[in-house]
Amino acid sequence: MDTTMKPSKAARVRAERLQRLKDEAVQERVRVEPANDIMRKLMKHPSGTGFRGQGSADWPLDSFTRRRLTEGSIKRVEIEKAEARPSEPHKPEGEKPEAEKREHKRDDRKHR
Repeated sequence: MDTTMKPSKAARVRAERLQRLKDEAVQERVRVEPANDIMRKLMKHPSGTGFRGQGSADWPLDSFTRRRLTEGSIKRVEIEKAEARPSEPHKPEGEKPEAEKREHKRDDRKHR
């Protein structure tokens, strides 16, 4: 005799519906940049994603983004342009390389 419980029909239908909603919720994203500096400062997506001081931002391609593209307040950035970022992360001026920081810490321990 099988003692495992099977989900009810309502539970299966609910689980299938939730899975469908989850699959549909995956939204296409697009890389955009503002049309001018005023838009850079003022505009942000309702999800809270704004623009950095320079460069582009990654926004979901929803009705808000489509409206802004149509009115011209933002521009779509091509993939090649978006990937042409520097390969090394930005380091503030005067910051020492990590190896020098570790070496400095070792020197401090010797003089204690």
